[in-house]
Amino acid sequence: MHMRNPKMVLDSLTLNAFKENYQYSRLYRNLYNPQFYYMAYNKLSSGNITEDCVIYKLIESIKDESYKPKALSNIIEDNMVQEIIRTILQSIYEPKFSKNSHGFRPNKSCHTALSQISKFNEVKWYVVGEIEDFFNNIDHHILISILRESIKDERFINLIWKFLKARYVDMWHYNNSYCGTPQGSIIGPILANIYLDKLDCYIEQHINCYTRYADKFLIGVIGSKQDAIAFQQNIKMFLNDHLKLQCADGKTLISDDKVRFLGYDIAINNACTRRLFMPQEAWLSKLKEYNAMDIVQHNGKEVWKPKHRAYLINRDNLDIFKAYNAQIRGLYNYYSLAVNVSSLNAFYYIMKYSFAKTMGCKYKISVRQVYRKFSIDGKLALKYDTKQGPKIYYFYNQGFKTCELKMLD
Repeated sequence: MHMRNPKMVLDSLTLNAFKENYQYSRLYRNLYNPQFYYMAYNKLSSGNITEDCVIYKLIESIKDESYKPKALSNIIEDNMVQEIIRTILQSIYEPKFSKNSHGFRPNKSCHTALSQISKFNEVKWYVVGEIEDFFNNIDHHILISILRESIKDERFINLIWKFLKARYVDMWHYNNSYCGTPQGSIIGPILANIYLDKLDCYIEQHINCYTRYADKFLIGVIGSKQDAIAFQQNIKMFLNDHLKLQCADGKTLISDDKVRFLGYDIAINNACTRRLFMPQEAWLSKLKEYNAMDIVQHNGKEVWKPKHRAYLINRDNLDIFKAYNAQIRGLYNYYSLAVNVSSLNAFYYIMKYSFAKTMGCKYKISVRQVYRKFSIDGKLALKYDTKQGPKIYYFYNQGFKTCELKMLD
């Protein structure tokens, strides 16, 4: 049997996605194609498959439908099959997903979600919500029913069922740092988005100002408080009645002032396009997490005192420089859309002073002596040797300016 190039197959699936009510058949046979496994393996691993027999044995188990995924998340054979399923599903569903969905999608991110929110016009109320324990509460029967609306290939559906029964959709998570990618299941994120696309379609029938990132959503209401309450109740009913999901208590709120969404404070501000603010606790919590400062009481007031970080002292100097820079840049990169991101200068001061105290503790010298020891042309920096010759590594010194919003179509 002639095996088509995987890219050609996936491109064909995407083209058909634009056809109204198109139903896909004969998807399962793509898992007979060794080229799909090579493509999947190349994405999952930097090495090369040394034995083709591994793939051909896997294909045989797919053909006779004896294949069963193991209940572990790091089996390369299972991961290859997952990756093939993921690419097929992405080619089918990605073109049809809502522009208001931003979680775990190509060319989408927290920043595209926040940029979209800045385009909300004439908003008077916000409804912000989070789905209770969403990733552990996806109803498998409802998910399969949704898949069957577009996919008429029971062998392909049954293969997905096998991963559901092995809890591969449950075995993934993303943390609340809003950075990085989901860990665990490869097919979990795409299946989660297929599931919540039903919510997107429902909300978009009733309102224009809507943004969702994974299990979190924000709605801008132009009308009255009663309208906002009605939207909130209708969403709760839809989630419960159609998707068997609940809104998290205490995290589904209505406000005419500001709300917290994706770590930003979102303000009602129709006078300009900028309504994104960085909360002070965003950088205070990082200083605590990094153990870079102590909070002490002085004359009844809190005083923030930079401190050395003992766990860094035994590291190479370049590693210490890089550790501080990565943490400073990481926080700035995430909050660079905020109007008040310049307030990170306070965070920077404490981090820089903590760096100096850490180096001072390492070399048993004063902070002033640290600044002299690591000063190059008046800047805090380190000169180090490489095979290509000496190089200079600078402590972060580019400031904290608000970045331009990337506006979406």
